[in-house]
Amino acid sequence: MSTITDYFATLRDWKLLLAYKAETRVDSIVGFALPQVFSHVRDLDVSAVIPELPLRIGSVQPKHADAKFANKSYKVDFFVVTKCGKNLLVEFKTNSASRRDGQDGYLKDAQHEGLGAVVSGVIALLGVTTYKAKYLHLIRKLCDAGLVEEVGGEFRTSVQNDQLEIVYVQPHLKEGDVASQVIDFLAVAEAIEHGFKDDEFMHEAAESFRSWSED
Repeated sequence: MSTITDYFATLRDWKLLLAYKAETRVDSIVGFALPQVFSHVRDLDVSAVIPELPLRIGSVQPKHADAKFANKSYKVDFFVVTKCGKNLLVEFKTNSASRRDGQDGYLKDAQHEGLGAVVSGVIALLGVTTYKAKYLHLIRKLCDAGLVEEVGGEFRTSVQNDQLEIVYVQPHLKEGDVASQVIDFLAVAEAIEHGFKDDEFMHEAAESFRSWSED
């Protein structure tokens, strides 16, 4: 067996352990493959994938705008911009049952307030964070995606489509899920196999997602 085969066999074995957190080990693979997944499953061309996008609490939940924690943030696993103008908040779970109502709640709040509020929140966080370099890198990526512009040394939103769509990438549909909001692991495996036909690493990744399709 190759090193790659051994690696994914180890990963599949460790995922069966009680406390092993597989999500943080494979989220980079998912993020890398998302353009191919959305192309194959939704016929969407992806122009940008941004991991761990901060959702400023005071911006996505205006009732907390004046609270001391207004400049704290939730995180969405991936923010995806498509060439046709769709904007997607993508949550990734390696266990369908790990979805939390509270998490679904703040994603819906962000969806209700719109992309302009989300992007404005990121700009506001730049003004208060101690991680200036990281936030500047994030805002530059939002500039590249056409969502922020710099005018006179100041950043401001340039959002054209305020709508946000929520998508869950998870092993399978669970009771109460809306099918149009879920991309299951079998679809992820098929998309990876279709898009990375001759890549041993991605082929083994696809096999892992297939084996995890039933949690």
